[in-house]
Amino acid sequence: MANDTKVKVGVVRFTYAHVFEGQPDDNGKVQFSSAILIPKKDKASLKTVNDAIAVATAEGKVKWGKLPAKVPTPLRDGDEYADEKEGREEYRGHMFMNAKTATRPGVVGRDLKPIMSDDAPDGFFSGCYGYVSLNFYPYDFKGKKGIGCGLNNIMKTKGGDEDRLGGGRVSAESDFADLAVEDDDLL
Repeated sequence: MANDTKVKVGVVRFTYAHVFEGQPDDNGKVQFSSAILIPKKDKASLKTVNDAIAVATAEGKVKWGKLPAKVPTPLRDGDEYADEKEGREEYRGHMFMNAKTATRPGVVGRDLKPIMSDDAPDGFFSGCYGYVSLNFYPYDFKGKKGIGCGLNNIMKTKGGDEDRLGGGRVSAESDFADLAVEDDDLL
């Protein structure tokens, strides 16, 4: 499914998903982003990503004049990351990359209808599974050259409260569903 540097891969897992409200980066620029976890056993998706990175690297060579001795790429080993960072067990058995964009990505469900919030179980949040459209590009920022990963669009295929990552946040309705409020409780 690779078309030069733009690819669609899946089924992946999303974590650190900030796709409805952007977060400021180190330069204060608002970015929408997500970490994309690709199972190591998904050889087809990994080949697609690596092929797109190779095309972006070739574009970088043209753009930069020559390649650096080591070209940093966005694809990293999740097992190594889990060893480095406490509490990142969901990365084990995966390769991962961080994808970002300056514009809000489209997020749809399996029915291709837009998802507009992170409210479980129908919303999109860290821990969901699905497909992602990405683009890879060469960058030269403050003398550092490498390959970046842009986030285009997301299709959620699975995810509910049981899949949520990041503290097990649930809706207010779920938290208070079993609470019976009496009129005497009201002030």
